[in-house]
Amino acid sequence: MQVPNNLMDMAKKLNELYELSYNQIKPQVAYIIKNNIKDINFIDHVFDELLNIPTEKCYKLFTRLCTYVETFNQDIAKGYVKIYQELYGQEEHKKKKYKWLYFF
Repeated sequence: MQVPNNLMDMAKKLNELYELSYNQIKPQVAYIIKNNIKDINFIDHVFDELLNIPTEKCYKLFTRLCTYVETFNQDIAKGYVKIYQELYGQEEHKKKKYKWLYFF
């Protein structure tokens, strides 16, 4: 089955957008963790951004941020894991190497 060129172009543009978003959010996650930031409003914003980018790279950032947030607020970490599960399904993250998400 051949995919129309315009559909392929849209998929390529979407992947480029995801990559751009990842490159913008990655330093924010690093900043939060490196500087031991506990500003929930800022962290919520970063989580929201991560949840909008359904890529493996962003999933890894999401798990890093969840692991960090869990050190000072398990309820928030669990809440975002639940949101992730609702958006992407439990089966999806069971397949990934970050299986700890399943245990929340």
